[in-house]
Amino acid sequence: MVFQVVDPAALTRALGGVDPYLALGVLGTLTAAVIFALGRGRLVDDTLETAQPRSFGQTLRHSAHEASFVTVWVAVAYLGWQVISPGTGFDGSQLALAGLVGVLVGAALLALPG
Repeated sequence: MVFQVVDPAALTRALGGVDPYLALGVLGTLTAAVIFALGRGRLVDDTLETAQPRSFGQTLRHSAHEASFVTVWVAVAYLGWQVISPGTGFDGSQLALAGLVGVLVGAALLALPG
């Protein structure tokens, strides 16, 4: 989509009304959630044995777990924002004007995954 090689509307019509970018995004997020769940919801570097992969396969597993961790937390944050924003009328664009409170809210949100 970034390169605009194919018109998204034409591609959607060709696929019977299914938005391919939405379908790909949902599929990728679900795949990340499954990988995250199979890793028991923790980072791979939680033990010394997994902190330094010794083979190519371990490196790929490590990368998949790390990427799924980030993807799941981004999806959770996005869905949370979509629930909180319309439900409360909170507009996050004003946080930059809140000074220290805006910084503390941002730091609290970023600290959740870690």
